[in-house]
Amino acid sequence: MIDICDCDVKEKEKLALFRLKRSEWVQCLIKDTFSISKQISNMLWNDTVFRTINEARKLTAKEGSKEIGFNGPLLELFDQGYVTTQVMAIRRLTDPTFYDPKRAVISLPRLVDDMRQYGDLITRENYICFDGLAFEGVTHEKEGINWMHWNRMHENFDKLSGVSKTKRQRTDKIHPNIFNPLKNLDKPMVSKEHLSNLHSYWHDRVKEVGSWDNELWKIFKT
Repeated sequence: MIDICDCDVKEKEKLALFRLKRSEWVQCLIKDTFSISKQISNMLWNDTVFRTINEARKLTAKEGSKEIGFNGPLLELFDQGYVTTQVMAIRRLTDPTFYDPKRAVISLPRLVDDMRQYGDLITRENYICFDGLAFEGVTHEKEGINWMHWNRMHENFDKLSGVSKTKRQRTDKIHPNIFNPLKNLDKPMVSKEHLSNLHSYWHDRVKEVGSWDNELWKIFKT
């Protein structure tokens, strides 16, 4: 990474703190073994595998052939494993107890709250110039593809700050409203009505191939 002294930033001390926090956020979001992005990717992959096998299970049930089918206890274990892993993944991602250093949980509330707390460091000039880009004066004729990257970053921060292209300032910050929709990430995400609908949905999905396991439903409700 380019030396701070060579960056087109006026407040060098604030840039140093921004770089430190940014590295922590990137670690939490992308690089860590249990990063948020990897947790979400695992959830999506598990869901894809489950849906694929579940469709095959439905087709074999419709065929009604005694020669082709699935092992009942194995499918029951498969269902329980899917539900358990997905519910636990959601709990980790929305864990509100991230303040406890002993747990060291990587969660969305932890990331969002930390970014909100250090929001003063996320200025336009730090966002654009933290790794050597110039704040202004970059043209397509001179910089080519680097101009596209520079222009996209400015446009991204226009959206984050709510500032128009003609009023850009080095001190622009992320608008507080950006964080408002994320305030309740540590609150219950599913209502009793949603749980009831979910129970009906799952019952319809598996009734063709076996009985609904009440123990499986208990996992959903906890």
